[in-house]
Amino acid sequence: MATKIAEGITKSSQWHIDRSKAEWSEEAKAAKAKLDQDPHNPKLWMELGLALGEQALFREAIECYTMGLVYDPFDAMLYRHRGHRYLSIGEVENFMSDCMMCLRLDPTNWWAAYFLQEGFFVKGEYELAEKAVKYCLDITGPEDFLISVVDWYWMILMRQGKKEEAKQLLHLLDGDYPGPRPEPYVKRIAFYRGEMSLAEMEERVHSFTDNGPFCTEAYGLANYYICTGEDQKADELLLEIIRRDQGAWNLSGYFCAVCDAKARGLSFTL
Repeated sequence: MATKIAEGITKSSQWHIDRSKAEWSEEAKAAKAKLDQDPHNPKLWMELGLALGEQALFREAIECYTMGLVYDPFDAMLYRHRGHRYLSIGEVENFMSDCMMCLRLDPTNWWAAYFLQEGFFVKGEYELAEKAVKYCLDITGPEDFLISVVDWYWMILMRQGKKEEAKQLLHLLDGDYPGPRPEPYVKRIAFYRGEMSLAEMEERVHSFTDNGPFCTEAYGLANYYICTGEDQKADELLLEIIRRDQGAWNLSGYFCAVCDAKARGLSFTL
């Protein structure tokens, strides 16, 4: 039987009609040309999705990954990439579902494990987040972002009041440790370790004119405020992250700020 449409519900509120009018990149056009010659090839759907994702055409990329799954519903990488793009547009349940499916098909997929713990974190399911991030740490190889895993693990432990465990965790980054070292996470870890004072971290965060690094480092500081009971500072910084969305609305820090602001009952407009 057909579902009755409730009063006040319009088609435009439920169907995603609008699409960006931005011209596709040369990489996307080339991927589409190959796909036109072999439209049932899931790898080519993924190739087009990756090219569109690089342009921040995230919904279009999601549609490509979904079409790829039509032709190969057991391709773990299609779930991994679609999950990432659901994260980019803030659809937490969809992104968690895809990460979980990816790990069922390929338990070694580091990115799916990394993103999954973030999903549990923003849902406030910290015990499951801790389980997920511990698994991610277990499968972290020399080329993976160890510093980022430790940072998230620290935040998850602190949200549960496990301050001593969080302190001990930071020793994983003593000395010369493997993996890339993104600057925002280097600074956040330095702050957690006491190598940078709170006043220095606050001055640094509020000095950023580029919204990207501001968003990432500011969210680390906002989480610190939450964990130390500085509610007014936390709320003000979360709202500042949300306001400074240009060039940053696809980042994890922005997504987490939105989720925290909603959970804390803050008023804002996206």
